[in-house]
Amino acid sequence: MESGISVEKLGQHRNGYKILPSWKRPHGNALKEMDAWIPGLSPSYVLRKRLDLGILTQKEFQAAYEKELNSDYALNLMKPLALLSLRRKLVLLCNCDSKTSPPPSCPSYVLAKVLSSLRKKRDFSLGNSFLPQKTSHFVAREDIVGASK
Repeated sequence: MESGISVEKLGQHRNGYKILPSWKRPHGNALKEMDAWIPGLSPSYVLRKRLDLGILTQKEFQAAYEKELNSDYALNLMKPLALLSLRRKLVLLCNCDSKTSPPPSCPSYVLAKVLSSLRKKRDFSLGNSFLPQKTSHFVAREDIVGASK
């Protein structure tokens, strides 16, 4: 990734503005190790379940997650972070089950890729939509890869 954005395991010492993009609520020491918890940037419940059940391959999951991140709601959360990464190192924390470094399948790498793309475009203006779209992250949507009809 670019020098302004990195992905690291939660619990490792690091410099930079530390963000946990996870649906899991942080507890204990994790709260002290991060600067922000943004559950709205984590993969939706539907995507996580479809991956866990084997309905989606890892590659399909990553493509669908990237599609979620390109929604107006997620872009409005990410654009200020992309702007911040121009001035300060941004560290996306991974709380996957891996003991050492984040695994290549960690969703934070997809988020880092999208943030890097926003950073390169240098379009940091926010859209009109600050509220989640009509369809929630907790409702199956037809546009998700692998969704049943």
